Amino acid sequence: MAPPLVTLLSAEPEIQYVALRNINLIVQRRPTILAHEIKVFFCKYNDPIYVKMEKLEIMIKLASDRNIDQVLLEFKEYATEVDVDFVRKVVRAIGRCAIKLERAAERCISVLLELIKIKVNYVVQEVIIVIKDIFRRYPNTYESIIATLCKSLDTLDEPEAKASMIWIIGEYAERIDNADELLESFLESFPEEPALVQLQFLTATVKLFLKKPTEGPQQMIQVVLNNATMETDNPDLRDLVFSFPFSRFTSSLSFPSFGINNARWRLFCHFFLAGCFFAPLYFSGCDSWRLCWGPGFPKRVPPSFFEASPPRRVYVSSGGRILAAQSEDPETGNLL
Repeated sequence: MAPPLVTLLSAEPEIQYVALRNINLIVQRRPTILAHEIKVFFCKYNDPIYVKMEKLEIMIKLASDRNIDQVLLEFKEYATEVDVDFVRKVVRAIGRCAIKLERAAERCISVLLELIKIKVNYVVQEVIIVIKDIFRRYPNTYESIIATLCKSLDTLDEPEAKASMIWIIGEYAERIDNADELLESFLESFPEEPALVQLQFLTATVKLFLKKPTEGPQQMIQVVLNNATMETDNPDLRDLVFSFPFSRFTSSLSFPSFGINNARWRLFCHFFLAGCFFAPLYFSGCDSWRLCWGPGFPKRVPPSFFEASPPRRVYVSSGGRILAAQSEDPETGNLL
């Protein structure tokens, strides 16, 4: 079956594209059919971009421990092309190969670090995004490259790249000496950042505070929580703030616009409205506290007629239907 498929790749680009789309489906189920024909899927300089993209997907599926060196050499060459979208796809392809092939992960990371040295902005940012996924796939394995990534911190301007770098700093905060300084560089622009960056920054700041409960992270998390609850319009960000175990932070944080009792009360109201079963879990570790009336929960006095209304006696039939309801004198018990 392989020779007829390979023959189609020498036809016109349109026919190649149709053949590649079908080959892509075939190798998903039977990658061994074309395992020894990976060279025919190497991109040519005059291939249209849509043909290159399909060849790239097939190369990822056919990559194995035997041919990964050839594939990485091709990817490294493709990463120097002028088409930005294709280069981004190539960088992500290297990361997918690293996640797919554990034995070849170190070689893939070496290629990614070489791409960082090119110092092309969009390549560097794409590499950081890819390495974040590699860290998640292989935790506590390749932390030695974090220092190289941190050198590119000032060049990040894309939300996904920023969020990936923030995740790396928060995840390995205990192994980065100046993790608080690195995160603080994002603090000034926090209100203007996209929601993706804000959510990741909040999570990373909490990780830093829990791993390094010193004065610097303590002040930083106070600023972040205040901004996230008072100045942001993003409901997801506010919900994330209220989802943290609040009692862990109340001993060190102060809220400017309301006292600690009101803070806890507002948190209680939040969970009561969202789901009354969650509140006891989050308040089980808190010390005793008194509920205070606040702006979100004003004190209300019940109308006097509820207190003055006499009790009523209700007559119900065996079928559950109300037959009559009469008021009763509370002193004598006689019907009125």
